[in-house]
Formats: sequence, structure tokens, C-alpha cells
Amino acid sequence: MRIDVYLNLVGIFKTRSAAGKALSGGFVTMNGGKLKPSYVVETGDLLNVTKPDGRILAVRVTGIPEGKSLPKKERSKYFERVEDPS
Repeated sequence: MRIDVYLNLVGIFKTRSAAGKALSGGFVTMNGGKLKPSYVVETGDLLNVTKPDGRILAVRVTGIPEGKSLPKKERSKYFERVEDPS
């Protein structure tokens, strides 16, 4: 699954467009490198997301959703927040 779609489905960004802009702007990184919106996300990826307010959210991908929609109560099954990304 494309990372822009993933970030939208799990609720980290409200829209796929917002996720794509954040990715293109270098606000979503993995291992210090910026990712393209077309990057295919995999279970185990550790992502660092810089939100518009400056907060950095470190998340580990724990699963890949199937389909094009995801109920809000199901979102937390697909990622976990990581306090210390190292």
C-alpha cells in the first residue's frame, strides 16, 4: 500500500492530499531519509512524522489495512506510537 494512502487510512493525516504534501515536503521520514508518496509501506517500518504544529510523531507500522476505508475504532490496530525511535 502506498504510504500516502496508509497515513490517511490510519488517521495520521485527514486527507491523502495532506499526506502527499507532507511526504513531498520531507515531513515524513524513515531512517533519516525523506519518503515519496508512492513509497510502499511495510509492516515494521518506523516513521517519523513532523506535524504542522512542530510535534514529531514516531510510529511503527504494525499492519497494512485492506480496502479503501477503515472505521476509526480499527485504526490503532495498524500502528503503534513509539516514545524513543532509536
